[in-house]
Amino acid sequence: MAPADAARAYDALSALALQPLLGRPLEGPLRPARRIEFGTPGGWFRAAYVVLPDRGECVVFGIGPSAGFYERVTRRFHALKREYGL
Repeated sequence: MAPADAARAYDALSALALQPLLGRPLEGPLRPARRIEFGTPGGWFRAAYVVLPDRGECVVFGIGPSAGFYERVTRRFHALKREYGL
């Protein structure tokens, strides 16, 4: 990721600290995860995350370009579900 793209990603993810429900809910095998989208000079990206209110945490488990995004993060989410008991 180019430095300008990384800066935009950082800004988008930092917003989750104050507004963890900012993103849209995901459905199907990715429920109860959420996603946000952000544009960069290099194109559009998505970030997938899950809110853990009992722990006061928001865990981002995938960031990448829109193409093929859901296929990549589904595997990571299954591991996250086991780790956090979702």
